[in-house]
Amino acid sequence: MKILITGGAGSLGMNLLNYFSKKNFNILILDNLTTGNKNVTQFESNNITFKKIDITNYKKLLKEFDFFRPQEIIHLAASYDDPDNWQRDIKTNIEGINNLIDLSKLYNVRRVINIQTILCYKQEFGQIDENGEIKPISSYSISKTAAESYLNLSGLHFISFRLSSVFGPWSFSGPIPIFYKKISNGENCLVTDTYRDYIYVDDFINLFDKTLKNKKLNGIFNVSNGEPISIKEIFNHMIETINPKQKVTVKEIKNSNDDVKKIFLDSSKIRKALNWKPQSKFIDSLKKTILWYDKNGVGKSFTHLKKK
Repeated sequence: MKILITGGAGSLGMNLLNYFSKKNFNILILDNLTTGNKNVTQFESNNITFKKIDITNYKKLLKEFDFFRPQEIIHLAASYDDPDNWQRDIKTNIEGINNLIDLSKLYNVRRVINIQTILCYKQEFGQIDENGEIKPISSYSISKTAAESYLNLSGLHFISFRLSSVFGPWSFSGPIPIFYKKISNGENCLVTDTYRDYIYVDDFINLFDKTLKNKKLNGIFNVSNGEPISIKEIFNHMIETINPKQKVTVKEIKNSNDDVKKIFLDSSKIRKALNWKPQSKFIDSLKKTILWYDKNGVGKSFTHLKKK
């Protein structure tokens, strides 16, 4: 099977490529490397090829479609590094998906697998299923939600996974890599009692394995572990694992008015459809992630959430 992966040099992309490197798929990776890992070329082989291309460049994208003729697309590319640069979010996340939709129709792509964010939902206390109120509040989540809507209206066979926070190797966004860097360097840390839902990347890869084998799967699905944990708990587990004797000043801050204390996803729909469920235990997975950081480093940590 020929699979085109956009944004393949990001966190999810690198883990998927590690998976595909052990499989017999023909893979074309596209990434503009604005935030992606330049070491993505380590996965190049006889059946995995990398091209530095921006998906908003229609002419270059057309050339790659015409040459490669993908059968399926895994769309990971997104703009979210700078929360104030809404123009780039709109261009990449909306213009990019429209280019992919147009070319998918032109070249008869069988299926598009899209990655969406939990931030598409109204941020309210409790568990949310796929029928939850859609109310994105940032340029990133607004543009990603619009992109999902365009895909839904396109008539293409598509899947959109609305993801909770994924962590593990090559993950450089969110509190886990930020805490790792600060604890390792003895820097001050801010924690809250906000609860969020985290899923280990191995469980995400297992989901993709089942998805690729199920050619009929179609529609929108929440993907999560379903067991929320507080930011404060994550910090405590990390300092205990990294160095319990490390002197770090910890300041607990109150949640802001628009920061919901506890929000997590109901993923029962995808669990039933694929007979899938996360197998990883959070603490064990966190320790594996820390060991990976110890060996490989963290790189640039960032968040798509606007700083207060």
